[in-house]
Amino acid sequence: MNKNAMRNYINTSVCSHLLIAPIGLGKTSFVFSLLEVERKLVFVAPLRSIVEEVLERDFTFSIKDFDEFMKAKLGMLVVTPEALLPYDTDYLCLKNTLFVLDEFHLFYEWGDTFREKLRDFLELLYSQSARVLGLTATIDQDHLCKIKLDASLMNREMDIIDLGNMSYKNCPSFEIRESKRDLLLKIIRLGILTRKRSVIFVRTRAEVDELVLKLKKYSLDVIGCVGGESSYFIKAYQRREYQFIVCTKVLSHGVNLGAVDNVFVLYEVPAFEEVQMFGRGGRDGREFAGHSLDSDKKQSMLAKLGLRVLEFLYE
Repeated sequence: MNKNAMRNYINTSVCSHLLIAPIGLGKTSFVFSLLEVERKLVFVAPLRSIVEEVLERDFTFSIKDFDEFMKAKLGMLVVTPEALLPYDTDYLCLKNTLFVLDEFHLFYEWGDTFREKLRDFLELLYSQSARVLGLTATIDQDHLCKIKLDASLMNREMDIIDLGNMSYKNCPSFEIRESKRDLLLKIIRLGILTRKRSVIFVRTRAEVDELVLKLKKYSLDVIGCVGGESSYFIKAYQRREYQFIVCTKVLSHGVNLGAVDNVFVLYEVPAFEEVQMFGRGGRDGREFAGHSLDSDKKQSMLAKLGLRVLEFLYE
């Protein structure tokens, strides 16, 4: 199914859809092309960083511009799930407005754990028989089963359009698995000897702060980003592109960071999360490398060095 056929199919179908497509294929651009047939739609993202990036484009309205959006003949309302009031959602459903839910897997992954309002919003849409288009690049079988079950319980059909799950438009040119010590040494060498740009994923806010501080001691060009601070990060990053970005998984979904030569994942993550993280590289079509932990080497290293790894590296 080509893009035009898929766009017309979604526009004329009464069921909801889940579009699973490789990272970097252009899902957001496809959504904007839907405006040609939908005229108006609501784009909902669970990450504020994605909302702010999409709002940079033409024909978009923030929640502050809700009244202007309602008056407009063409446009996209771009919001987080929490921003829409229930009665506004009900009204938009009555108008048969298409709701595009970006990073759809997070409505289940996060909604079932620490952010219940994502599931509440999704269930509200189902109960109102809203037209829903979910977008994702990575979704596991458990969540797929839940999605189909939810739709059936609400007497709704969820059509799965699978163009490639857990895959890339532009794959890493090579993937390297090494110990954390070796990966940290490689990051330092890259900073001293090259201008190659890298994104480094760590587990916690404290680890972001620690690694940023250590890299700055080597006079490396680095910026950090953690949950709740993505807005400040994007503004700083738009002013100039840093060589190193150290972040939690807050930047693993949706955000386009431009040309990235290397992606480092310095802790063990599920396969679908690793795909999302590696997907920050190669967005411009050029080659990039993915670097992650070798589990056996990691265990051996920790047994020998314990918690003194970073001190050993930087003393």
